[in-house]
Amino acid sequence: MNTVKVLFFLVIILGVAALFRFSFLSSIPPGIHPDAAANGIDAWDALVHNNRQVFYEGNSGREGLFINFISYSFDWFGPSLVAYKLPGCLIGLLSVLGMYFLGKEITQKQYGGLIASFLMATSFWMVIFDRTGFRATLSVCSVIWVSFFLLRAFRTTQWHDYALAGIFLGVGLHSYTSFRFMPLVVVAAYGYALWAWRKLKNASWLHIFQLHKYFILTVVIALFIFSPLLQYYLVHPETFMGRAHEVSVFTQSETSKHLWQSTTSNLLFFNISGDPNWRHNVARLPALDTLLGAFFLAGVAIVGYSLIKKRESAPDTSTQTRVANFFMLCLLGMMIIPAAITYSPGGIPHALRIINTAPAVYLLVTIAAVTIYERVKNSGVVQRPILLMSITLLATYLVTFNAVLYFMRWGDNGQVAHEFSEDYTHVSDYIKDLSATGSTVLLVSDSSELQFFLLAVKNVIITSKFEAVEFETSRPDVVVFSNFGQNNIRDREILITQGMQMSSGLTFGRGGHTVVVFSR
Repeated sequence: MNTVKVLFFLVIILGVAALFRFSFLSSIPPGIHPDAAANGIDAWDALVHNNRQVFYEGNSGREGLFINFISYSFDWFGPSLVAYKLPGCLIGLLSVLGMYFLGKEITQKQYGGLIASFLMATSFWMVIFDRTGFRATLSVCSVIWVSFFLLRAFRTTQWHDYALAGIFLGVGLHSYTSFRFMPLVVVAAYGYALWAWRKLKNASWLHIFQLHKYFILTVVIALFIFSPLLQYYLVHPETFMGRAHEVSVFTQSETSKHLWQSTTSNLLFFNISGDPNWRHNVARLPALDTLLGAFFLAGVAIVGYSLIKKRESAPDTSTQTRVANFFMLCLLGMMIIPAAITYSPGGIPHALRIINTAPAVYLLVTIAAVTIYERVKNSGVVQRPILLMSITLLATYLVTFNAVLYFMRWGDNGQVAHEFSEDYTHVSDYIKDLSATGSTVLLVSDSSELQFFLLAVKNVIITSKFEAVEFETSRPDVVVFSNFGQNNIRDREILITQGMQMSSGLTFGRGGHTVVVFSR
């Protein structure tokens, strides 16, 4: 394929990726998850107080880089649900672009890069997380670019490729807990590459090390970029595994049983039974449909066979392919481990914890597709026009299937609305309307979602517990209880004695969330 054609198709793929990631961004999913809301609240506080951090301790602790990206988005566009989601969507586009270069590097074919990029662009699995504002999207993007620059460095031995691999490796260590397995993948791949090149060239280890001496740049640059977070972990060692420790299989009473259940369920995640949580998936739907699932298994078989097949005198290109194949299998295996060693009752397999396998999964699908295409084309059994038409129909099917799956079957599902607290968007709209009239509103709620939707809204005071002193000080015109129960009977009596009248409960959203309102 010539450069113009490649650029044309790549622009189309990026356009499709943008449509999947930016269409109906304010309404699908129809709200925000509590974990994401906590990220947004921290991002806003970081902006307001000019205090961006490498690690945020709230909500069991989270690496700070992605939250800081959100704070810049809030700075440019104001605090809103769309502004919150923008960084993840943009990072998703960068992942799609990276998959082109990585796919091309591995298959050594431009159309191989286009296939890999297209799969990432239309992936239901990836679109969900790119649009919901979880920091794992930054992790996937880092995996892709580290993989590309490292494999290219193995081929070119150029210092700048090793340096760029180090940059993205360092950035990834600021993203998501499961990315901490990526350095193991990098070291294992480097060791295998040295062994493979030494065997090919029949040279000394010293000579091979000299050819690839710039790998030290990867290590040094990655450590330099990671150093602020590493320093934080050294001062606060309990935070290093704090969030992961909560769901670790090794903290369960029946460790062996749960480890087996988690491992097997995550291995079946791709083809048999997916994540049961509607927040991450259409419940139990495999990550890959039947067709892509078959290509994935074929890709694993092709790559595995290439590694065990003996080649007495392999050319350089064959050795490079073997290194790339080893890298992919290593990446796939290593990135399953974070999901396998965690256990959440009713939450295995877990699409988020296993998300860093996605680049390897779609690359294996790509390898199978390229292999089949080349064999069919070279056989002459199928005419080129028919072959191209079949590819076009397949691409159309994938776009249509995933669009319907995301925007209709998943996006309009009532359980998804519940998972993303859609009711709270309506409650916050009601409070915003009260605030817009000039009324001072005291909101009694411990909901991080409500707090997120009311960031920077004037005349709104939020407290997790009603306090008579705070009420007398602020003198609100309206008091709203988002969860009014028996514990609030005393609060009602205080408000009535202060001249407030209790309105009947107001119900919002598909979940029927009821708030109790007191007004003067």
